[in-house]
Amino acid sequence: MTAWRILGHFFIMVRPHPVSGLLYVSYVRIGFADVKYVIPSLVLYNANAMITVIGSDFVNVSSSVCLFTLANNAVLTAPSTFVNQSAVQCRTPSLYIQQVSVGVANDGLNTGTTASIWFVPPTGEVTAVSPHIVVANSISTIEVSGTSFVSTAWLACTFGVISTVATYFSSTYLECPTPVIGPSLASVPMGVANDGIHVGVTVPVYFYGMSFLMTSNIFK
Repeated sequence: MTAWRILGHFFIMVRPHPVSGLLYVSYVRIGFADVKYVIPSLVLYNANAMITVIGSDFVNVSSSVCLFTLANNAVLTAPSTFVNQSAVQCRTPSLYIQQVSVGVANDGLNTGTTASIWFVPPTGEVTAVSPHIVVANSISTIEVSGTSFVSTAWLACTFGVISTVATYFSSTYLECPTPVIGPSLASVPMGVANDGIHVGVTVPVYFYGMSFLMTSNIFK
């Protein structure tokens, strides 16, 4: 039988000698655990999600916890489940949309390197936009239909790498202005980012020059 006791940054280990059977004491230093990355790195907000933390020097002891450092430097803890020296699992706290630093403390207090995860709303899924053809180098208002739209301070419509502020009406409908984009025959993927960053399903929007629209039969 082996018994562990925490003493500062050391464990006192008491176990029987394999030959004599007599108990003897040894000391094992608790090293700092280093986190490389977290799976998944995107976690649904307001949910207690199970995450797997990948790193090194994790120790199978009851004192081990996951530490979640918020933007305001507040720290929340959760018990960790040891998988092996390179992986532990734990449940996230229920948090609103934000980026959080995740570390693992073998001794319950001190961590090595950390990695970030995002607490995000579900991604907005766009099913249709009207109109899907707009005049290039101008600003138009388009109507966006879809699912899982969320009214947040970061709600945006994305046109490729360009974003504009969306106006929320419901979880299935919003409106947004188009950015000023030059004419092109190629489509631009249009999506909705509930958190201003992460986009779900997109649909194509076309930015055509006025002369092309006047002379083509695209609307005929």
